[in-house]
Amino acid sequence: MVLAPAEGGVAAPASHLPLPESRKGHSILAHTPTAENPRNLEKPRHVILYYKYRDVTDPEAVAAEQQSLCERLRLFGRVRVSTEGLNGTLSGERDDVTAYMAAMDGDARWAGIDWKQSVASDVEPFPDLFVKVFRELVSTGNSQYKAVPLSLGGKHLTPREFHDAVLAGKNGDSDTVVIDARNYYEYDIGRFEGALDPKTRTFAEFPAFVAERREELKDKKVLMYCTGGIRCEKASAWVRSMGIDDVSQLSGGIHRYLEEFPDGGLFRGKNFVFDSRVAMGSRDERVVGECSECRAPFDAYSGDVTCAVCHDVVLACTACRPRCAGEFYCYVHRHLKGLYLNSYSLSDDAALAHQLAGLCAVRAALPLKGNGNRHRTLNRQIARLEAETE
Repeated sequence: MVLAPAEGGVAAPASHLPLPESRKGHSILAHTPTAENPRNLEKPRHVILYYKYRDVTDPEAVAAEQQSLCERLRLFGRVRVSTEGLNGTLSGERDDVTAYMAAMDGDARWAGIDWKQSVASDVEPFPDLFVKVFRELVSTGNSQYKAVPLSLGGKHLTPREFHDAVLAGKNGDSDTVVIDARNYYEYDIGRFEGALDPKTRTFAEFPAFVAERREELKDKKVLMYCTGGIRCEKASAWVRSMGIDDVSQLSGGIHRYLEEFPDGGLFRGKNFVFDSRVAMGSRDERVVGECSECRAPFDAYSGDVTCAVCHDVVLACTACRPRCAGEFYCYVHRHLKGLYLNSYSLSDDAALAHQLAGLCAVRAALPLKGNGNRHRTLNRQIARLEAETE
């Protein structure tokens, strides 16, 4: 899957919750606990989520500064550096986290950061520290974003203002549209009531969603939200660049909203977070996620329950997991269930032949134009099956 260290951020395998959308960064500076710099797990770990857009002329130097500061304060987590600024999620003891925020607030380059704070009392959020230089603070993988200035972004609404605007739409204002700027697996376990799900696997797919709905949204009052706010900075600018003028975004994201409305307010389910906690809920314990197999209420992602094709995390309840034999499918690849397998150990010759024929039929029906990656994925699996049947 694509679980990132900071919102929108640096990747790692789903089997090691969590990690990134892009592997195009460089200058990885890693740090793990040592005898000289231990981690006290007897105390609650305080977690901060933050970002700061500003021009950075020497991201390598900033990365080195961040590495040194975090090591000195025994902080762990992920810091993403680019010419656009900083994006990070860090954990540590309360005093050390406070000292980090004070150091950043005292530096004119980073003053004014909107810090989102939480406590991880029963789990260590991060196994180590990675400071990494990337081309972007949020992986867009798409040059369409680069031509849109952030100054074009939507109006920032406080949690209360956003709440009132969503409530107005819910109570009959048909001109209001709420858009979730996160990925589908985040939406699946928690969202604002009535919010549109762009069904994106990566942030780079968001412009296509907007383009498809441009006429529908043109005269609407658009409200947008994400985890902590950083993705909406670019997403709202992109929406407005498409000629959709009335665009607002939730300042501080879901994180800040749930601070204001600890009972959940108009948010249902859990807020997906980019550390080993995976999700954080409110006092409202309703489950909005569903098992992909039996549709029973379920919202607990696991690093070992991932799509056989793309390795995105999949919701599969504990009752359904054994009969799936380790083969799970996200909504994008549900049509490949029974055809595209991680393991052939339980497949006899007839089953292998069925899988091969099925995948060849899927490939034949898939237009080559615009589906190059899908064809390559199918070709690799077909080659594996052909080798198995020789």
